[in-house]
Amino acid sequence: MTWPVMPLSNLVDVMHQGINTAADKVEYSQSGYPIIQSKHLKENCVDFDGVKYLSESDFQKYSPKYVPQKGDILFANIGSIGKSLIIDTGSTFLFAWNVFLIRPKQELIDVSYLKYFFDRLLSIKYYDQYLTGGTVKFVNKKVMGEIEIPLPPLEEQKRIAAILDKADSIRRKRQQAIQLADEFLRSVFLDMFGDFVDSGWKQSSVEKIVSKKGGLRTGPFGSQLLHSEFVESGISVLGIDNAVDNNFKWGKPRFITPEKYEKLKKYTVYSGDVLITIMGTCGRCAVVPDDIPVAINTKHLCCITVDTRKCLPDYLHAFFLYHRIARNYLKASTKGAIMDGLNLGVIKEMPILLPPLDLQHKFSAIKTKQRSTLATMNDDDSSLFRTLSSALFSGCV
Repeated sequence: MTWPVMPLSNLVDVMHQGINTAADKVEYSQSGYPIIQSKHLKENCVDFDGVKYLSESDFQKYSPKYVPQKGDILFANIGSIGKSLIIDTGSTFLFAWNVFLIRPKQELIDVSYLKYFFDRLLSIKYYDQYLTGGTVKFVNKKVMGEIEIPLPPLEEQKRIAAILDKADSIRRKRQQAIQLADEFLRSVFLDMFGDFVDSGWKQSSVEKIVSKKGGLRTGPFGSQLLHSEFVESGISVLGIDNAVDNNFKWGKPRFITPEKYEKLKKYTVYSGDVLITIMGTCGRCAVVPDDIPVAINTKHLCCITVDTRKCLPDYLHAFFLYHRIARNYLKASTKGAIMDGLNLGVIKEMPILLPPLDLQHKFSAIKTKQRSTLATMNDDDSSLFRTLSSALFSGCV
């Protein structure tokens, strides 16, 4: 079924950006009314952690234009571009210049239907093609207004939104189960190897537990590997997205030719290697699975091939993520700032406790069993949700 389409600008009563805090020379106070930024828009709520406040008098100056109402959608047009949130209660906060307020015409479009449509555009990276600006990229009001929305009858819109509500609820519950399982694994690790274990275990360093020369390496730099050399298929190239969730997952496809690989063989990634992100989103960690095809890593990852006679990959992975020694060391090495860059020297010298291998194997067995249980809960639900969303918006369901 093909539905008519209509530009977003014809489907809203209000669409505008929030307070330009710099141009308006906004003065903040210690308490009062929060101004939320795009970074405060989470999946299903506003996160008020780290917000700045306006006084009562300044709040009245900007209200009501910059105060969302129940049924409005807030849309991040700078920063976390494409994230959106329905306001489901009356609010006593304001929003800043990097957020759009969108107030749908209720007689034409269902707000939940519109929100799910925005989510679909985000999932297919629709907004990427329309970004403007220099260092700071954004989506402007003209682009937003020209987005064409499929417009079935209002009752059909509500039916589609209700189906996606149910599917999203299942997806969220399984994500919560995965999060609880991760918290359980952290608890098991700390119980076995944490700060209160009177172990007398040997302290070593990451550099001393690698299996061979070149067992601790970053990927090719500069002209060694250019973006123009990526191809549609061939030898896989691993990057930040493969480790950013602290578990290995396939992300954006990147490949080089077999001929290029011959020149970059020393950067080969092997099953059981531990990957650590060292640029961008730093300090994330993953273990490479057994079924990895031939692959290399980019300069954004540190790759560690461990000597399994001393240390198991699962133990190193968990030590890096959970143990106070590792976390304090990294914090001190980056002078307490957000880790926007690590280097090979810092990782080489990171201290590590080496418990007996039988204990490491015991922990690894618990982790393996847990991951086996969760294997069907990871990406499949998100993929199915995206497929269902696509089918519904195209009129196929």
